[in-house]
Amino acid sequence: MSRVAAVFALYAMMVLLMHVVPIGGGLEQRYVFTIRLDHLLHATGFLPWCALAWFYVYRSSERRVVRALGWIGAGVLFAVACESVQSLIPHRTFNPVDLAANTAGVLIGVWVLLFDPYLLVARVRKALEST
Repeated sequence: MSRVAAVFALYAMMVLLMHVVPIGGGLEQRYVFTIRLDHLLHATGFLPWCALAWFYVYRSSERRVVRALGWIGAGVLFAVACESVQSLIPHRTFNPVDLAANTAGVLIGVWVLLFDPYLLVARVRKALEST
């Protein structure tokens, strides 16, 4: 297993656990710039998805657009799956606003990579190469 695949697997497990394990503390009552803190955390949890996708898409020059669209679609499906699994757990509920925040995190990550791919990815790549 490559380092990128291992990092991605750990990241996916962390995000899934974040959606399954109830975290108390009243995040629903706290706001940052009029955005509920829990929604902001949902969105930021999905930002790394696109940084990890960058390693996959630009690893080879073949079919970059198709691979990029596939990763974006997979990110949105993963966002839906993470929120949907909550409906199977007692005392947890599916929240469409959390789903929108998850999806927004994926799409904001895409936007960052489209306009400045070295803003986030260069640091991640350097960290992975140094290990």
